[in-house]
Amino acid sequence: MIISLIIAIIAVVGVSTASGHAQPGDMLYPVKVHVTEEAQEAVHFSKGGKINFMVNRLDTRFSEAAKLSTKTKVDAKATQELDQAYSDDVKDIANYISELQAKGDFKAASDLSIRARGKLGSGTDTVKGDTNTNLLAKIHADEDTFGKVSILLQTKVESDAKAEAESTTTTTGREKESNGSVEVNSNVKGGLKVKGGSESGIQEKTEGGVKVKVGI
Repeated sequence: MIISLIIAIIAVVGVSTASGHAQPGDMLYPVKVHVTEEAQEAVHFSKGGKINFMVNRLDTRFSEAAKLSTKTKVDAKATQELDQAYSDDVKDIANYISELQAKGDFKAASDLSIRARGKLGSGTDTVKGDTNTNLLAKIHADEDTFGKVSILLQTKVESDAKAEAESTTTTTGREKESNGSVEVNSNVKGGLKVKGGSESGIQEKTEGGVKVKVGI
């Protein structure tokens, strides 16, 4: 039984390793994005390491899109798999931004949104061709969304820093409470809800931070 288990583990590791160079449409591509890359993300225990992996993983999608655009015949399966992998990666970033906010780490959430926006902006130069039209539209929409989110989060960070500075130098200043977060402006308590994709630019009042919805 132990021998069988060892053989099974070796087989899984072998398939995972082989999937590293798989491209959209290949048999091992789902293994690459759902097993290999998720395992790689899981071993990044530090906040900085996880952020770096998430942002840099987008380069893999852009590289795959560039290779796909060189094909003379449109591969519907490959295009669909690439679009889905990209959407999953962006949603992963959005979820981690929300997680960081829940922990009160608005600075890290702001930094991640800024880096994601920058990476998506550079990706538009790589992702070209008629094959990637839908993907390129998603990238543009998500770049815009993360741009808005980064502005809101940076405003939150600056507001918190200002409030903290005032609290240490003034004993008579009044504290503003807004469900545990500093008010960004008179109409928003703690942030806005920003939707990307086909509904880019829609903003709604919410409590406790910036909620990100991307890849619609």
